[in-house]
Amino acid sequence: MGWPEYGFAVFVFILVAVLVALNHFLKRSRQSALEISKDKEKRLFQLYQNLEDMISSAEEECEQTLAQIRKEKAELEELIGKTQVSGNLASGAEPMEDAPTDQEQFRAPLSFAERVRKLKGDGLSEERIAQELSASRGEVSLILGMYKS
Repeated sequence: MGWPEYGFAVFVFILVAVLVALNHFLKRSRQSALEISKDKEKRLFQLYQNLEDMISSAEEECEQTLAQIRKEKAELEELIGKTQVSGNLASGAEPMEDAPTDQEQFRAPLSFAERVRKLKGDGLSEERIAQELSASRGEVSLILGMYKS
């Protein structure tokens, strides 16, 4: 055998060694990718469990707060009722029959358009409504025009 045959044998040996090393490297990278994937899955699961715990504790806190608010609301309503009765008795007046209900007392304030319509229903002119609400006559006219039936 001459030098060309030995050179070819060395080349084949080196090629096989490179393929074996490359295969080993790819197996390791696949294993590390699998390990990384499993690690990410564990962390994601842990985050999910933490999120569930936080939601559960927040729900409990909300329920406790709501129960406390309802209890305090009942106490306040009772105090308001006692105050109205004692105030009426002290002044010698009879209890008010047309007193606003609890829902009427705590209703949200009227919007600008609702106030305009209410004042118009009370018989005020557009100019007077504009003065009362510190608005222009054009705004009042526009609102009344939008709600004309």
